[in-house]
Order: sequence, then structure tokens, then C-alpha cells
Amino acid sequence: ASGGAGAEARLVDGRDRNDPVQGDASAGLLFSWTPDLFGGRRRSVEAAEAEARRRALVRDDIARLTAADVVRRYIEIRLNRARLDLVEISLGLQRDSLDLVRARFDAGIASSLDLARAEADVAEAQRGPFRESLAASSAALAILTGQPPGAAALPAGAGAPTFAGGPSIGLPRDLLRLRPDVRAAEAELARATAAIGVAEADFYPTLTIPGALTASLTGIGAADVIETVIATIAANLDIPLFDSGGRQARVDAAEARAREALLAYRSVLLTALGEAETALAALAAAE
Repeated sequence: ASGGAGAEARLVDGRDRNDPVQGDASAGLLFSWTPDLFGGRRRSVEAAEAEARRRALVRDDIARLTAADVVRRYIEIRLNRARLDLVEISLGLQRDSLDLVRARFDAGIASSLDLARAEADVAEAQRGPFRESLAASSAALAILTGQPPGAAALPAGAGAPTFAGGPSIGLPRDLLRLRPDVRAAEAELARATAAIGVAEADFYPTLTIPGALTASLTGIGAADVIETVIATIAANLDIPLFDSGGRQARVDAAEARAREALLAYRSVLLTALGEAETALAALAAAE
């Protein structure tokens, strides 16, 4: 839409004459339509929708991986605590055994070799790796929950958490359909394929139909007011003739990106297949 207004007065020697002030005003509508003759706009919409779908799936995949990592770190903390408790119990038993062997050695019943073996059995160093693993898991869990290491309260509970069961596994292909990373790679392939159509549409003519409808009043305040209504419409045809191979280069680049997206999709799919098979084998072994 457009609009405008103005007014004028005639001055002689810097003084206002008795002529009336005259004004004018106009308002109009402007429009332009570019018909999608060769599908370039449609392919652009397809590419944009595929990109939006890919980004949403990538977000879902990040959420999936983050949730899995939180659970993994939590289980590691519980397991390391349980291992440390077992080590402390074992150390207590070993110290009791050492005291007994030392008493026997003092009484002349046990040999120095028996005492050395009993002292070697008291493995204080066993606690070191578990404490290190516990600290690493605690720091990782704090970071995953948006807190600096050491600031997060460690989860309560002792011993390994019990597994209450999970969703139905079904067939391996069902596992693949649930994976956002596979569907995100597929959406990227769809976007790259649609981009080829966008580049190919540049080879063909572009039709643009602009138009305008304007109504104006001139001479407002004077004796005669002129009313004018003007409607215009046109057609512009842009025909590509010669661009030194620029359009073909853009098509070649789009096709290369589509081949890259296809290879990436195959790689993601194969990786997902391998992970699904490994997970099923691990589950069967654990059962």
C-alpha cells in the first residue's frame, strides 16, 4: 500500500497572497506476482521444510544422547560407591588377617614369608582407581546438569540400581526408525535433493506480473478538484541467455552436495545398524 499528501501556497516577495492553499492526496495498492512456472519456488519450500525437520531431529538426538549420558553417569556413581564399600570391607578383613599373622609371627608360629604375604594382601591402592572414577563421574554429571564440578549434590542411594525393564525391542528396523540421527540424515538428503531443483530452475525464464492501482485528488482547496484513478499492470519476462557457465556450476555444486548427503546418510545408517546389532548382542549376553 502507498499513500501521500501535500499542500502548497504561493508567496510573492515573502508575503502570502490571497490565493488559497492548494493540496493534493493520493492512495494506492501495489502488487507483484511471480508464478512458479518451473517449480523453483516449490523446490525451495521443500528444501526449507526438510532443513527445519532436520534441525528439529538433531535437537531431539541431542536430548536423547544427553539423557542417556545422565543415566550412564548416575549408574557409574552408584557402582563406584558400591565398589568402594566392598573394598573397605575387604581391607578390613585383610587387616584382621594381617593382625592374626603378625601375632603368629611374634609367637614364632608363622614365618617372615607368611607375614610378607599378609602385608602384601592389604592392598590400600585398590581404592585409588574407584575414587578417581567416582570423581570423574560426579564431575561429568554436574556438568550435564548445568553446574560446575563439585557444586551438584551427588545422587543418594547405595549399591547398583535395579533394572525394572525397558520398552519392547521389536525388530532391529524398529530400533532404527526410532533414531533421530538417522531421520535427520534422511531429511538432509531430501534438502540437498530439493536444492538441485532450485538451481535447475534458474535455467528457465522468470515471469513477473507487477501492477498498481492509484487514486488521487489534486487541487484540494481550489475551485476545481481533479480526481484521478490509474490502474496499471505489466508482465516482465526475464530470459537467461549467457552467464559464462555460472548456472551450470551452481547445479553441479548442488548435485555434489546431494551425493555428499547420500554418502553421509549411508554412513549414519550403517553406524546405526552396527550399534543396534551390538546392543542386541550385549543385551542377550547380559541376560
